[in-house]
Amino acid sequence: MESGQEVFDADKALEAFLYIADKASIADIYHVATIAYYADGYHLSEFGRTICGDRYIATDYGQVPSGIHDIYKIQKFKDRTHFSEFSKRVKQSFNVSEDQITVSREPDLELLSDSDLACLDKAIAEFGAIEFEELKVAAHRDPAFQRTDRGTEIALSHIVDTMPNAELLHSHLAYRGATDD
Repeated sequence: MESGQEVFDADKALEAFLYIADKASIADIYHVATIAYYADGYHLSEFGRTICGDRYIATDYGQVPSGIHDIYKIQKFKDRTHFSEFSKRVKQSFNVSEDQITVSREPDLELLSDSDLACLDKAIAEFGAIEFEELKVAAHRDPAFQRTDRGTEIALSHIVDTMPNAELLHSHLAYRGATDD
């Protein structure tokens, strides 16, 4: 684990996923993933932590949140090997048809802080209605993405390096005591 990286919170990620899919004008996995990335960046810059501790993989399409993508795959591919309570909740929370996500229930806002919601709303307003090609171009302009080989994790330190308060954030994340494992 990279220094300062949070532990992934799947329950919170599901609620953030539902919130984005419910509020964005275009509700497909590409928009949900991109909005999650930018919302995490806004939150990290302003509050010193990401929303749900997800890790981002650099792909040909841009930054993919691995945990949120796993949540999507549980429903999209109707994975029958996952019989956990969490998988059951995922399957009851949204549907996927022709890559469009339709929520089946309201997100549980008790799991998302006011600051989480503010950053999600900011990213939704900025990216929620942008067409795929334009969104892909924006994702590929991201300096942290550009520094990362495709198919590998985007280092949290690379994301922090793109922020105006990078030095302060690096100190904060190092202070939190996570180790490089």
